[in-house]
Amino acid sequence: YQKLQGFWLGECIANWTGLRTEGVRKTAPFFTDEHWGTYSGRGKNSRGDRHKIEFALEEKGDVWGADDDTDIEYIYQSILDDNNVSVVTPAQIRDGWLKHIKKEEQNFLWVSNEKALHLMLEGLMPPETSLPENNEHYDQIDAQLTTEIFGLLAPARPDIALKMAHLPIRTTAYREAEWISEFYVVMHSLASKVDPKLSMKEQTMWLAEQARQRLPNESYPAKMYDFIKKDYESNPDKNDWERTRDRLNERHTGVTTDGYNYRSWFDAGINFGASLISLFYGEGDFKRTIRIGSLCGWDSDNPTATWGGLLGFMLSLIHI
Repeated sequence: YQKLQGFWLGECIANWTGLRTEGVRKTAPFFTDEHWGTYSGRGKNSRGDRHKIEFALEEKGDVWGADDDTDIEYIYQSILDDNNVSVVTPAQIRDGWLKHIKKEEQNFLWVSNEKALHLMLEGLMPPETSLPENNEHYDQIDAQLTTEIFGLLAPARPDIALKMAHLPIRTTAYREAEWISEFYVVMHSLASKVDPKLSMKEQTMWLAEQARQRLPNESYPAKMYDFIKKDYESNPDKNDWERTRDRLNERHTGVTTDGYNYRSWFDAGINFGASLISLFYGEGDFKRTIRIGSLCGWDSDNPTATWGGLLGFMLSLIHI
């Protein structure tokens, strides 16, 4: 119970911290460690100053808000509970989405999530809502933000977790984006099995290596993982995470590498790469991981939310 509470608290803190830099730096020059604590963040406060890049710890009315890193995840919990099931059906997903998402007002859904909603309103159901011929955003974010929790609901059983997460993932993601989502599900499931005697750095690396086995070797997520891990390991200065971030940018934006054609700053691919940089260089330290994720660039609240939740679960986080 405390670990699950830690998951949600860690994810909320990290999500809202990462939101302070979301989309601010999509191209070079990117943020560096020196920008932490500066008034360089997204949007402006009541005084007209840009928001400060720092940890977001204030709750409004003792309730954390939601955005695309948590909202559909809440809905999936509700679907499981309302139907008293572990493995959901296409109709249950459709009914749950339409029950909780306001269709007449701004729904605050983006890319693949928003397209999937419209397809459901038109009569399609998962997995058809993720097929490229129906959903042109199938390779972008969304599923990797909304399905990690299935790993926690099948502790130490990634096979069961993947079965539970399959249709929720295929609601919005296909192929590479699907495999990236499964990578995160496996890590979250095995977080209940990792040896607690290991250091946090060793634990997170073990989890990542186990999840790497889920990625098809010839896929761009697998090659991206191997590239970033190798660059991290060969870097003599483990504080210089910016080196690997800049190399990721050079390798994958403006050029097609390993079959990955960068389309936008909210691609599944560039989010995956940024998340690995913050995971490896964060070395299991909650604050360091979220700080790197926030400064890494692109859609920065997504990797932070994912690792904030995972590390919050592992640490049984009840305060920061």
